[in-house]
Amino acid sequence: MSEDEQYTNRSSGTHIYLCEYIKVQLSGSPPLVTMSNKLELPWADCPSDTEAVRSGNLTGSLRGLPFKLKQLLPWPRRIVPPFPYELYVAIISLYIDAVINVFHVRQYRLGHDISTQSHALVQVMLASSPFGDLVCHEWNKYWPVLIPKRWLLARPIVYFEIPFALAIDLSPFTRLRFVSLPFNEAFEYRDNTWRILPFIAILPPGLQEIEFLWCHNLETELIALVKVLCPTVTTIRIVPCGLFNNPSCLWWSGHQETTDHAHYMRGHELVDAENYARTISLSLPGLSCLERLHLGVYFAPFEAVVTHRSDHVEHHAVEDSTEWFDGTSIQNNAHFNAIWNAKYPNLPPPNTEIPRLADQKLWMSSCPRCVEEWSTKTEQAERLVASFLAIKCWSLKNVSFCSFVADKRTDPSEWEVCRAKIVRPPSAPIETHTTPSEYPEGTLVYVRTKRPGTPCAEGRYLIFRWSGTDWDCVSEE
Repeated sequence: MSEDEQYTNRSSGTHIYLCEYIKVQLSGSPPLVTMSNKLELPWADCPSDTEAVRSGNLTGSLRGLPFKLKQLLPWPRRIVPPFPYELYVAIISLYIDAVINVFHVRQYRLGHDISTQSHALVQVMLASSPFGDLVCHEWNKYWPVLIPKRWLLARPIVYFEIPFALAIDLSPFTRLRFVSLPFNEAFEYRDNTWRILPFIAILPPGLQEIEFLWCHNLETELIALVKVLCPTVTTIRIVPCGLFNNPSCLWWSGHQETTDHAHYMRGHELVDAENYARTISLSLPGLSCLERLHLGVYFAPFEAVVTHRSDHVEHHAVEDSTEWFDGTSIQNNAHFNAIWNAKYPNLPPPNTEIPRLADQKLWMSSCPRCVEEWSTKTEQAERLVASFLAIKCWSLKNVSFCSFVADKRTDPSEWEVCRAKIVRPPSAPIETHTTPSEYPEGTLVYVRTKRPGTPCAEGRYLIFRWSGTDWDCVSEE
C-alpha cells in the first residue's frame, strides 16, 4: 500500500471516529472515549454507577484523545484536504468541556490535582500550532482572567472575595462555571446587636457550581438565594463557619454559648435528623438540575467536642487549653479587655469566664476514640438525611455532610444516592409516572446510599412510602 493510501485510510478512520464522538456528545449521552475506539456507555439505570464509571475512566479518556487528535496533522496537507475549521473547534470545545468537568468547585478552590489538567491540555497543544491556539482560547474563556500572551493557560480561579458593603457583579464572566464565595466577614456589630449582612450579587447565567464558605446564614436562606440568582446550578455547597474550620472568627467572640453552635452541630438522634431533612427539602423545589448538595452540618452533639478536649488528651495534635490567657503575657481580665478594645474598638470583648474554642490545629489528627464512639451513629443519621433528600429531590445523585470523625473534622462525608426500586400497590394501574406526586398512595421507593467508588452491593437501602401527601421512611432493608 502506498504512503498516500495509508494516510487516506488513517485520516478517513480518524474523521469517522471524531465525527462519531461529536455526534454522541451532542446527543446528550455520557460516553467515554478509549484507545480501543469504542464508545463505552455506563449503565443508564444507575446514576451512581454512571458517576463511578466516569471518575474511573476519564483519566484514560483524556490520555487517549490527544493521541487521536495528533493523527490529524502528521502528513503534508497536499495529500488530503484538512477537515473544516468548525470541526476542529467542535472537537477542542468538547475536549475542554470534559477536562473542566473532571473537578468540582471545592477541588478547584483547594487546587487539588490541577496540574493533571495542564498536562492533558498541553498534550493537545503540542499536536500543532493551530491546536495550541484553539486550546488556549477555549480554556481561557472559562476563567475570570486576562491572558495577554499566546499559548498561556489561565490558572483556574473560583474564589472571589466579597465586599459585602457593595453588590458583587460576576455577570461579565459569561462562561464562568464555578464560584466559591467567602462569608467570613458577612456580619457586623451595631447598636449592641450582631447582624448578618445581606448578600447582593449578579451571577453568570451559565453557573454550574456555587459554594458558600464560612457562612453564618441558615441553609434554607442560602438555597432560596440560589433559586433566585442561579436556579440551574448542578452543585450547591454550604460550609458553615464553625469551631473546626474557623475558630478565630470574631463572630464567636460574641456567641460563646453551646447553643450558638447548634445550627451545625445537630446531634445524632434520628428523629432530629429527619426533621432537619424535612426542613431542607422544603427549599429544594425549583432546583431541577441539582445533582450534588453539600450541607456542612455535623450529626454529633457539642458534648462530643467537650469530651474530646477533656478526655482524649493522648490524641491531641497540639497542647490544648480552655483559658484565654494561657500562652500570652496578659495578666488579668482588665488587661485583656484593654488590649481587645484597642484592637477591635467596635466589638465587645468576649467573656473570659467561658472556655475559649480550641485552636484549629487540635483537630488536625484523627482520634480513634472519637471514631469508635461516633462513626456508626453519625453514618446512620447521614444516610437517613441523604435518603430523605433524594426522595424529595429526584435529580440528586450525591449528598455530603461534614463529619466529626472525618479527616481534620472538615473533609466531606459523601453519599451517592439512587432510587433503586419502585413498588406500586397491587391495585394501582400500570402507567408511567414522571413526578413523585403522581404515584398512587402506598407506593414504596427503595433509596440506596453508598460511598463513592464502592460497589452497589455494599449500599444500604431505606424504604419510603408515599402517603398521598408526603414520603415517610417506613423501614430499613
